[in-house]
Amino acid sequence: MSGRDLIDMLRSRHFSAPAILITGDPSPSVRARAGTASVPIVEKPLLGNALLQKIRDMAGDGRS
Repeated sequence: MSGRDLIDMLRSRHFSAPAILITGDPSPSVRARAGTASVPIVEKPLLGNALLQKIRDMAGDGRS
């Protein structure tokens, strides 16, 4: 099962915990599915603090 399939399954069961999709090549269909599920995408390779910043953004912490 892919990460996006897991997110879709969890959302269909009304499980609404925050999620971030990490992928190396987000196709338009992956972006669309992530957008529909309100799941942000962080692209690989994980450079700098991109993942940490996305987590902070989701938590409402605007620190850079």
